[in-house]
Amino acid sequence: MQYVITKTGLDLFDTARAWGLAAFVSTLTQGPVRLCDEVASFRVEPEDPISTPDVTGLLGLIPAENDGSWSFVFTTLGANERSKKVRLLRETLTTLATEPARVSQIFSGAGETLVFTGSGGESLPGALDPAGFKGVRQKTRARYGEDQLKVDLIQWAVACLGMALCGSYRRIQSGGVSRTLVLLPVPLDVRVNQAAEISELARCARGSNYLSAAVMAAHAAVNLAERLRKRVAATGQLQDRFSEIIFFELFRTGNQPKPAQGNRVRLDRLLDIVRNSPDEAEAIFTWLDYCFRRGAVRGTEELALAATALVFHWDLESYERLVRSFVRLLATNEIKNENRPPEKVVKEVTGYVTV
Repeated sequence: MQYVITKTGLDLFDTARAWGLAAFVSTLTQGPVRLCDEVASFRVEPEDPISTPDVTGLLGLIPAENDGSWSFVFTTLGANERSKKVRLLRETLTTLATEPARVSQIFSGAGETLVFTGSGGESLPGALDPAGFKGVRQKTRARYGEDQLKVDLIQWAVACLGMALCGSYRRIQSGGVSRTLVLLPVPLDVRVNQAAEISELARCARGSNYLSAAVMAAHAAVNLAERLRKRVAATGQLQDRFSEIIFFELFRTGNQPKPAQGNRVRLDRLLDIVRNSPDEAEAIFTWLDYCFRRGAVRGTEELALAATALVFHWDLESYERLVRSFVRLLATNEIKNENRPPEKVVKEVTGYVTV
């Protein structure tokens, strides 16, 4: 048995639905699932069919109403309204869990179930629709605006669950303006043995004071590659692959956040390092991770920005920029000599740089 998430063109929304459905199905089957990107859709393939749904396990999987994840997913809502949405989500998924045949019908990929609804349904949260949130998705006359995007209740619930479990968020202050950095990794071919693994694998942003969403996404890409390297060390092969990390920013103006810059960082080169040089990959990722963490300190931001440029481009210019920044901070004693990477590591990185 397999389940399908047909893509709509809203990349973050589609990816969140894929993660949410994988977690949902894995919990109900109490077994492994495989999540694959099929270009026009995502395929969720459980090892076992849904027979006796584990509803109790599903309720334990969904973050509680007071969990901080919901404050980000429903960032445009107040606390009371947010609690109502979480309760609606729990009720919707719990009801769906008791109807395996309906799950199969909705996610068959046959196009029988509409994702977007002209009326009714639920409004898509800003954290799941950065491209269209507070903007225009179609031609309008006489006024610059349109109705909120409405989605099917079940599709909405699955997407919100996926974003709460797998999305990474960070609030920062910049120039007196509050900003929220958001990112979500896109699976290419991932296997998880249980739903609890999904959050651990997908949430890839770890504690630094980031300058922007781009820096956060680049650091998250290195963190994700390191976790995949550890899985390779345990299994002997690269079983899990990701294509990219989608990221964007929301900044607060007045009473409601609005979208700012957004983009994506490809993961091909980092996965090549894991695949080709698993022994050397740990030292490379340790050095890059240090550059991001050291670059989070005021006065050394150039290091984080240079590391970000390398992870995004892997070209000679960005590599030389990172080395120059590192050497300059070494020369001014802002980086201790013991944190200097071995020459072998630097040479290994050059093998992946495009001239």
